[in-house]
Amino acid sequence: MQDSQQVEVIACEVLSLAELLAASGPGKSTGRPQVLTEEGKDRLVATVKRDFETRRMSPVDLQCEAQLGHACPQPILTALDERG
Repeated sequence: MQDSQQVEVIACEVLSLAELLAASGPGKSTGRPQVLTEEGKDRLVATVKRDFETRRMSPVDLQCEAQLGHACPQPILTALDERG
């Protein structure tokens, strides 16, 4: 902080962690967003089920085939496990 600026902090009351989390608002997502959206997961499953060749592809090849270049192979495997 620069010398010319002063910040005055006034604590009115002490809040618990639960109160702070509740104040953040219901329905607000916390944490990191999912790598694959529901649409991406659906596209991945449709790609895998398309034909015999896609069923035999590696996760990296499926990633390219389903145009999911932004996702690493682990979320792809997780999505396939979830969707069966």
